[in-house]
Amino acid sequence: MKSFLIIGMGNFGHYLCQELAKYDCEIMIIDNVEERVDDMLPYVTSAKIGDCTNCLLYTSPSPRDRG
Repeated sequence: MKSFLIIGMGNFGHYLCQELAKYDCEIMIIDNVEERVDDMLPYVTSAKIGDCTNCLLYTSPSPRDRG
């Protein structure tokens, strides 16, 4: 199984996430807008809400993590 991190859930991020999910990929997403993340929860392994320029976002556990 391949793993992917998608940073930013705009139009391209949404499309990419949905396409990768068709191939049973492990997907983690990050965006600073909660609604964008919530839309994709059925497709992903884990999700985080936050500013991608903050390196602590990548290293600390999040209540949004599923798995």
